Amino acid sequence: MAVFLAAFAGGAGAQDEGERRLSMPELSLCEPPQGPVERPDWCTWPQEVRVYTQRRDECDHWRGEPVPEDADPALAEDRRKQIEQAVAELCPGADAQLLKLKRKYRKDASIMRALGGYEADIEP
Repeated sequence: MAVFLAAFAGGAGAQDEGERRLSMPELSLCEPPQGPVERPDWCTWPQEVRVYTQRRDECDHWRGEPVPEDADPALAEDRRKQIEQAVAELCPGADAQLLKLKRKYRKDASIMRALGGYEADIEP
């Protein structure tokens, strides 16, 4: 989890490990994650891009999650807190990391197609 978070936030260790691509044996076992968009090339991307897309998809999911208005007020408040906590955990650093990855992998069409599907300005 620490590598996952460091790679997303651009933290220590993200540079060296982030560029690592899967080995042939790892590729043979890799399956792209289920998500809102099919990404058949996902396993061939560098670790920092794989980590970013997974985390960003989760961030976007929670950003769009509605708070039930017709629910019990206490349940609605609990749900609102759950959504806020998930967004606070998953979304910080997303804008800067997206820009960094777009610059770094600008010549990789597969990665640029995936990154191009994300909004560039989601943070306050």
